[in-house]
Parts: sequence; C-alpha cells; structure tokens
Amino acid sequence: MRKALQIVLTAAALGWLAVCLFLSWQTGAKTVGLSWRIARWLHGILQDFGISWGLTSLHRRLRLLAHVGIFFVEGFLAAAAVGASHTRRKGLGMALTALFVAGAAVLAEVCKINIPGRHLQWDETGLDVLGGVAGVLLAAAGLWIFRRLRARVLGVEKSPRI
Repeated sequence: MRKALQIVLTAAALGWLAVCLFLSWQTGAKTVGLSWRIARWLHGILQDFGISWGLTSLHRRLRLLAHVGIFFVEGFLAAAAVGASHTRRKGLGMALTALFVAGAAVLAEVCKINIPGRHLQWDETGLDVLGGVAGVLLAAAGLWIFRRLRARVLGVEKSPRI
C-alpha cells in the first residue's frame, strides 16, 4: 500500500512538473490569453457576490499569484512523494526536494528567454521559488505533525514507520 502511494505521489509530482513547464513555456500571446480568460471568469464571479475589483488589477494579481501557486503545488506533491518513501533521512530528502523544485522554477523562467513574447523576470522567478519551497515546507510540517499525532494515538514513544 505504501509503495503504491509513493508511486502515485511521484507520478502526480512529475505530471504537475510537466504542467508547470508547459505553462511556463507557452508563447506570450497564449499565456496572456489564458490569464485574461481566467481573470474575466473570476471577475464575473466576484461581481455576482457584490465585490467590485478592477479587471486589469485582478488580472495582474492573478498572474503574480499563479507563479506562487503553480510551484507551491509542485513543491507540496514532490515533498509528499518523498514523505511516502522508505528513507529514514526525511530531512535531507526534504532539503533536496526544495532544491530540486527551486531549480526547476529557475529553469522554467530562464528558458523564457527563447520563447516569443516571453521574458525573464527575476522577481517572478523569486515567486516561483518561494511557492515551491513553501509547498515543500507545508508538506514536511504536515508529515511531521501527522507522525507525532499518530505516535500519541498509538501510545508509542516514537512514531512507527509509515
């Protein structure tokens, strides 16, 4: 069961990484078109709830949040896959996972130099890295809390390997 969980989480992390790279490597026209469609959709929902927010401002904020969110999910899934592994050195695994996700985020942004209508922005790269590392940290904290609670419920001094 644990091996199956590890395989599923690893596949999810690799699949999401492919989504991250696909979105990062779209042309400028495609990425702007997608983000405007999402902004218009969300703007309509906000208006239905009586929330007035300028469409251009919403669009700009969504594009920045996308950098954090996309790589946050990647960091969380990758760390969850490491957490499901059999290794005893989870701290080292999480640190290496954070480095891997940060490296993928930098690579995704640097490669934009060669994509029509896209450009490298170091502030966006920082948001990608921040999101990825935050995802790893949240997954690691969740795993740590889960193991501590499980140990208390089972009444053992040290949490058994899960």
